[in-house]
Amino acid sequence: MSRSHHGVQTEFFRLSKDDARVDPMLRRFLSQSYEFKSVADYLTGADAVASAEEAATAVTTAKRFLSHFTQLAPLPDSTCDASGQNQTPDSGAIGPKSTQG
Repeated sequence: MSRSHHGVQTEFFRLSKDDARVDPMLRRFLSQSYEFKSVADYLTGADAVASAEEAATAVTTAKRFLSHFTQLAPLPDSTCDASGQNQTPDSGAIGPKSTQG
């Protein structure tokens, strides 16, 4: 199991590199989106700016990414709706099971 962002990206590329169903632009998005995270977390000044257009494009692409890969490899007993929210067929949002009783 990967324990770093780089490890996750490497494993993702390894698993998807020869799959013709995978949109090459969406394969690149995982590493590109990490750039946004790095800017948000660590950079300041002129280098730390993303335009509103870049941010909107990243959000739109993230939604496509989730939709695309959820269709290719759905999680057991769950689905992801178009907004990327995890849903189970019988109970709605995925979360801890209620321990009331």
